[in-house]
Amino acid sequence: MKTSEIIRYRRKFLGLTLEQVADSIGANKSTIMRYEKGEIEKMSVQNLVPLANALKCSPLYLLGLIDTPYEEQSTLTDTENKVINAYRSASDEVKSIINKILGI
Repeated sequence: MKTSEIIRYRRKFLGLTLEQVADSIGANKSTIMRYEKGEIEKMSVQNLVPLANALKCSPLYLLGLIDTPYEEQSTLTDTENKVINAYRSASDEVKSIINKILGI
């Protein structure tokens, strides 16, 4: 995938709006939209790192250099990684329900 596609995928995966991502990195909604459309091809490190943080992933992942959202190559399966990421982005209410089901 291209960086633009990864940015869009990650934002949607986390359930974030363009505005939320833009606000978290101090940019305009239109800037994030342009990143997702591939209209801005060269991104500075000053923009890449905050964007990766907002999208809860590694800058290397955004650039398509690694396959998992985090730099450490995990021994977890793809399904396990998806469960962890879904839990992290869930509301407190949903996390509470999951914790009760798991007995934690």
